[in-house]
Amino acid sequence: MQCQVRAIEKPVDEAALRNSAAALLRVDGMGCGGCATRVRNGLLKVPGVLAAQVELAEGLVRVNFDSGRTPVQDLLDAVADAGDGSHHEYRATLLEATW
Repeated sequence: MQCQVRAIEKPVDEAALRNSAAALLRVDGMGCGGCATRVRNGLLKVPGVLAAQVELAEGLVRVNFDSGRTPVQDLLDAVADAGDGSHHEYRATLLEATW
């Protein structure tokens, strides 16, 4: 059974994106495209997150964010919280970050 999740859209601020920090997260618990969308949506809801791209097959997520507004721990918490209210449980680990 596949998860049915509607992707949220967030306008891209190109100038902010060029000056953003980036994090590469390993995410465990994603099993389908709906899970990937749920994780992406959870990250995009975090204040200061500019963009998130999920690579489901690799279990990776690249996140661009404003490091002055958003601590990395908020990204990890957002991934864990993305499964709240469903039968999903996601865990994120920071692999690398650039500021």
